[in-house]
Amino acid sequence: MKKYLFYINIFLFFGLIWSFYNKYNASTKNKVNCAQIETQSKLPDHYIGNGLAISDSRINGKIDLQHNRFIDLSVKYYDKNYDLLKNKSFLKFIWKSNDICIPKDIEWEYNSNTLSKDKPLILSWKNKDGSIFIQSMQIIDDYMIKVEYSVFNALDKVVNIGLWLSADIANNTPLYHQNGKIIRSKSGDMRNIDSWFGFESTYAGLFIIPDHNSINNSYHFSNKTMKINTVNKQINPKESVSWSFYIFVGPKKLSLLKQYSNKYGISNFDNAIDYGFMSFITKPLFIVLSYIMNICGSFIISLFLLTLVMKIILLPFSYKSHISMVKMQKLQPQLDRIKEMYKGDNVAIQQAILTLYKKESINPLGGCLPLLFQIPLFIPLYTIVSISIDTTTSGFLWIKDLSASDPYSLNALMQCFTSKTLPFNISILSILFVLTMLLQQWNTFKNQKDNFILIFPLILAIMLSGYSSAFILYMIWSNILSYLQTILFDKLIK
Repeated sequence: MKKYLFYINIFLFFGLIWSFYNKYNASTKNKVNCAQIETQSKLPDHYIGNGLAISDSRINGKIDLQHNRFIDLSVKYYDKNYDLLKNKSFLKFIWKSNDICIPKDIEWEYNSNTLSKDKPLILSWKNKDGSIFIQSMQIIDDYMIKVEYSVFNALDKVVNIGLWLSADIANNTPLYHQNGKIIRSKSGDMRNIDSWFGFESTYAGLFIIPDHNSINNSYHFSNKTMKINTVNKQINPKESVSWSFYIFVGPKKLSLLKQYSNKYGISNFDNAIDYGFMSFITKPLFIVLSYIMNICGSFIISLFLLTLVMKIILLPFSYKSHISMVKMQKLQPQLDRIKEMYKGDNVAIQQAILTLYKKESINPLGGCLPLLFQIPLFIPLYTIVSISIDTTTSGFLWIKDLSASDPYSLNALMQCFTSKTLPFNISILSILFVLTMLLQQWNTFKNQKDNFILIFPLILAIMLSGYSSAFILYMIWSNILSYLQTILFDKLIK
């Protein structure tokens, strides 16, 4: 009996080994077959000759068929190009699944050599099991691409599959929409992103808007790489699922963002523009500026008109301040006598001056009243000039690009007559700014004996030479308006 039990155990032992061997062999065979399909048409790493061009007047770029990704993407706005993906930067969608053979570094079949508005570009691939992966994309609007990723399950089992997004965004800034807010983050993780996400440069952005079936995505960004994981889906046998997205690749133009926010139901899309920490002031001013620009068509003229409107609104406060300053100037002889009378006794001088102010009904801080309004407006206006894409396409006088510094300088003029130049650079616009500042505050500067006060305009001219032309033009215009305002106030007082 024991002899028979021994043989039975031996038989069971070898049977168990044989079953493990068959299972492992089948698994290995499947993996090899999948790898063979993935690599049989794999192209050399450096080769993107089969890259399909994006044929559009507003979006330039390629679709790299080998790695299934967008590369060399740039936006054209008027006659300027704004790079979003360049050099080694890319944007790609990746299928992830342990249940089905997925495409990886394969050559897709395609129905067109270009991505355009004329017809959809369809990429397709069938794996060894007969399951089909399809990518459909088309430019449906200015700067807007619609993409759809579909999978047909040819297996006799349920397949679990997900779609990941990966992007190397270089020096661009990642951002996403979460609970009604725009979050710009250089690193970190976030789950349950309920709307759109992407990355931006100063004047343009690439933003991905998923459909409602792809919400609750998780976000991760580190080392210049952004990854978005969509919710996994289950595919029943002989059925298919799909993910669809809108991809906005365009300028951060306020009117365009608001138009698409309404047209495609994108929440807070106009906030893709970074209004800075004083957005509660910057955004309303930016909206007014955009409205004026739609009427007159010139950015700098619109900025001049907006500055004029702000000066008019602040006119009552400026007038009170001017009256206070005139009264202070009239009291200057008496103030000098008080300082001479109580020389060396600072407490007595202060008490006498305060008594004089009270007698003449003068508020010594009255001259600072306009600054309480001007400083909170100055910062938003500087922000507007820095973020508006229209500065890059607008010109004024000899300046072709208002976002750049003045191309002409004092050194450039000197080189026309001599080989010698100044040790520092002063632009023509900064010189004009200093002249208008001296004109506005001539009564203050002409009586000053302090050397620092006298050389302050020169220091300011050197500092401003590197700023954008639009900002210096705003400062010049503001000085001119302040000078005219002073003349008006003097006539009213007389």
